[in-house]
Amino acid sequence: MKNALKKLYDCKIAVAAILTALMATLLFCIYDPIFGTNDDYIMSILVQHGDNHSIFLNFFLVSFNVLAQKVFTGVNMFMVLQIAHALLAFVTISYIFLSKSRSKIGLAAAFIFEALFLYMGVIVVQWTHTAVYLCAAGFSLLYYAFFCEKRKGVKIFQIIASAFFVIAGGCYRFIVFEVSLAIFLLMLACMFLETILTRKAREGELKKALIGGLKSFLGIVISIAVIVGMIFGARILSDKLNASERYSEFKEFNSARARINDYPVTQYEGNEEFYNSIGIKSQNDIATIRRYYYDRDFFTTERLQAISKFSRQTGGGQLSVREILDKWLDRFDRVMPFRVGHTALLVMLAVGVCAAAVLLFIFRNRLKLLFPILLTVAWVIFLYRFPPLRDNFPTFALAVVFVVSSYFYNRYYFTVCAVLSAAVFGLYEYQYLSRLSYRVTLTFFLPALVYLMVAFSQDRLRVKYRSLPVPGKRFVYGVISLFAAATIIFIGYKNYYWKPYTRNIPEPNLTIQNYINEHPSDIFVYNTRLYSAIDTSRDRSLRISDVPDNAVVFADWQISSYYYDDLLKDHGITKLFEEMIDNEHRHFILMKSQIKSVQKFYNQHYAEKGETIKAVMETEQDFNKYFGVYKIVTEKAAEE
Repeated sequence: MKNALKKLYDCKIAVAAILTALMATLLFCIYDPIFGTNDDYIMSILVQHGDNHSIFLNFFLVSFNVLAQKVFTGVNMFMVLQIAHALLAFVTISYIFLSKSRSKIGLAAAFIFEALFLYMGVIVVQWTHTAVYLCAAGFSLLYYAFFCEKRKGVKIFQIIASAFFVIAGGCYRFIVFEVSLAIFLLMLACMFLETILTRKAREGELKKALIGGLKSFLGIVISIAVIVGMIFGARILSDKLNASERYSEFKEFNSARARINDYPVTQYEGNEEFYNSIGIKSQNDIATIRRYYYDRDFFTTERLQAISKFSRQTGGGQLSVREILDKWLDRFDRVMPFRVGHTALLVMLAVGVCAAAVLLFIFRNRLKLLFPILLTVAWVIFLYRFPPLRDNFPTFALAVVFVVSSYFYNRYYFTVCAVLSAAVFGLYEYQYLSRLSYRVTLTFFLPALVYLMVAFSQDRLRVKYRSLPVPGKRFVYGVISLFAAATIIFIGYKNYYWKPYTRNIPEPNLTIQNYINEHPSDIFVYNTRLYSAIDTSRDRSLRISDVPDNAVVFADWQISSYYYDDLLKDHGITKLFEEMIDNEHRHFILMKSQIKSVQKFYNQHYAEKGETIKAVMETEQDFNKYFGVYKIVTEKAAEE
């Protein structure tokens, strides 16, 4: 029995698979998997209806999902496949940790990594997360294959597997591939420099060191070039297969929609002249856009583009790189005792950073293990003074982990950690100041963290623990343990901040769903943000969607997708909002708090002179706590 257990423990891939399976099983026992965004939810509906076209996912990936859904009709394959990909990625990353380190250290690293991040992969399922884990696993496995694996047959298999992971990740979200590749190349460049410098120091000749370094990195560079070529080829083919006038219009509309929904829009008040010139009549129209009530006949691509352009010109909307830099400098300018120009502030910051670096270098031996503590304290003070407003994932704070940990390594690996830390921090600041989604921060932080852990080796340690006296060892392990515990608690708290998304719906909306099923000849129009009003699969997403055929979404990017365009035509609808008026067989399903906004929009853009348009609730007041079924009717203004 002991021999069997020892053999199993020695099989690193088996241990990684068992660890991942146990952690995932524990999570599944506590939580139900849910989609992290409405985009995933709506994409799963498109897949279930055989729609191969997507502005988010690669055509080949969507086609594979559609094929899988046709074979396995009883489950939501879009979610199942993402969970399967995430599990494969975690098994791979854990396998690398176990193989590179001593058994106990590798097992501890794998356990901590999965405890922190597996939740985001298999419970809060979102294709950006899936892409991040796949790319991080793929590039890490590629590094391991060339610099750690000794068995040629296994190495070839690992290279092929790494290509699969990276390409699959890029098919989920191409920008994730780009960010992961950039961070990986940055790390390789630093490691290449380390190799050259160490060989030069050992051999005393730069030319030989350079040639030897090139030979060491040639194989992985060629492999990366092949993988990059394959993924760009897949993207080009995907665009070719999606190429059509209809798809081009779809992408153009979504691009304009994203610039309105993802960034601030200039207020109506004070800018009435411009807004009135493009048909916007009140702040309610702008709020209607922001709430995803898309009347496509009114909110055309041209109108959305005009709003976005005006917002940029008036200081809102998406910021340029220069505007982001100015905004970043303003954060420091606010704490200065006197006002200084941005140019002078940049010079002061550059001088300050250089002076701090020189002082750290001069006193590096005296600081010793106090350096991580001092740096952490400084970082906490900075975070306290400049608290991030959208930090649902602690990338901003955890960039310091790289610098803190790097103090324990030699000067070359310290450089690697510092460069990656600066890159991750800079990318996060760009994300934060440009108001991008917080989900994007995961693409910056996680790959860099994984690559650093994979590139770690015992010979890069600066502090030799074996040479320390017993009290020194206790201090070192105490510092590391406390810092690791604080990090785990902090990340864990932030991760499980998502927990409310996995709660059971206290009042299932079966009443609304039953109401729709009782009127099969009617059309019910609802907003994707409110999909729980109809589809109870939010708390059991592994099943296929429960949306009835006569329920139509009218919001967000999917309103111009192939599937919804065809669905509206099947129901005989050409102008959705206009044809809702005075039609007893067409209904809105909305939250009761949203009716005034919809009524105002109708009265400003559809009511004739002497008329008023109302949204009349057709269901009982206590029919549902939050939602109601409404019809749109026209009345004479005098009757109000």
